[in-house]
Amino acid sequence: MNTTNTDPQNVSDGAKIFVWSVVAIGTVSCGFIGCKVLLDANRIRWSCFVLALLTLGMAVANGLDATGTFTGVLYCELTSITALLFSNLITLITLDLGGKFYGPEERINGLYWVSVVANILINMVFIVSLIMHNIPSVFIASITIDHIARMCVPVVIFISFVYAFYPVIVIGTDVDHRPVLVIAVGVWFLAGMFFLSVFYLITLVISIVFPFNLYHEINVIQTSIEAFLRFAILDFYSTQPTKFILVIAKRLFPSSVESSSNDNYLSGRYELRLGVAIKLQDDQSMSKPTATEIV
Repeated sequence: MNTTNTDPQNVSDGAKIFVWSVVAIGTVSCGFIGCKVLLDANRIRWSCFVLALLTLGMAVANGLDATGTFTGVLYCELTSITALLFSNLITLITLDLGGKFYGPEERINGLYWVSVVANILINMVFIVSLIMHNIPSVFIASITIDHIARMCVPVVIFISFVYAFYPVIVIGTDVDHRPVLVIAVGVWFLAGMFFLSVFYLITLVISIVFPFNLYHEINVIQTSIEAFLRFAILDFYSTQPTKFILVIAKRLFPSSVESSSNDNYLSGRYELRLGVAIKLQDDQSMSKPTATEIV
């Protein structure tokens, strides 16, 4: 039972241009992340690259849906599966990155388990919606469940994000100062992910207010915006704070660099360890610096 209005005439030329423009942007994004992988490969960037390719596939499918050549239950399942994979992989990326800010004995904590359990629960909801997609009598109900799962995606990502950057925010020296690089990394990821997550949540709200079976064109545009924001998040995760960000952090938080000589020594150790953590290879740990990393 396909209740979706898939007449391509219902999608304006302007909407089609926008949809395929996002596909073009996604192609560039995949190339950008691919270059990052080639220049400095690690698990996080590889995961971002794979997820970018999956998101590009969703964007292409959305473009085909706008022209009426790829519609129905198969399209619903594809968007649900990509949303599920996005939630899973972005959570894994965040936990992997966040684990490098902890010592070995601190990595598995309450926040970690809350993130894992929340991700398992959202997986179960997505799987239920996928099963119901193929039962004609409950197809509309499956869309509601799918929307609920999508609304939970930003929440799950936020929980893993709190785990990852909790030590970045609370880390300190023996006195009440924060190393400037710690602040820079925290502000960079917190601010960026906050705004991107807010925009992402707005697109999900739009999809609920305007159900796709009644507002096909709005749904096509919403899916493209969602894909664009996913590309932005993945590009964001693949990029380190620049020197400009560090300069701004020093100006905004001058107290973080105004400390005693002992504080400066400890701060330097924290900054070096945190800088190494951002660029760690897969078999390295921030808790076990080499002789050349700590002087």
